[in-house]
Amino acid sequence: MKTSELEIKVIRKQEELERKLSKADLGFGIPNPKIEYNLKDRFLGKCWGNYLIQLSPHLLKEYKDEYINYVFVHEYAHAVVNTLYPNGMNGVKRVRPHGKEFKKVCRLFGIDGGATTEKFLDSKRKIKGKQKRWTYTCDCREHKISTTIHNRIQKSGKTYQCTNCKSNIEYIENK
Repeated sequence: MKTSELEIKVIRKQEELERKLSKADLGFGIPNPKIEYNLKDRFLGKCWGNYLIQLSPHLLKEYKDEYINYVFVHEYAHAVVNTLYPNGMNGVKRVRPHGKEFKKVCRLFGIDGGATTEKFLDSKRKIKGKQKRWTYTCDCREHKISTTIHNRIQKSGKTYQCTNCKSNIEYIENK
């Protein structure tokens, strides 16, 4: 199989990240996960432990360097955290997938560690996480609320407050 120019860029990015890890000297082995380009369109990327990263070949071709610099780096950061904290085995602390340990590794790599879905929502591909947003308002502004929170409000009558003005947010029905 011929390695594409974009796959070579992924390998170069991995080498760059490995150099940063070596300089940081975090006291553990550097992960060397296998990289596969076979991920279905519903996901941006996936990391399985510290041994496999799956990337979307379609999104890689569509977004090129931006995809490598955000999605691949994000998934590689998961591999690093999974190496540091192997699923809570042998008394090692269990960590959240996007918790403080993950964000620390992301900062080392120059990304914020947040979800990367928003950057790729205009893709021609359908991406998981592209939830509809519902418009709510308070005394000071409009809020875009996820479907999950919207359903929670509608079904249980639960109320949410604006963190800025402290008034309850109210749903604006689309007419």
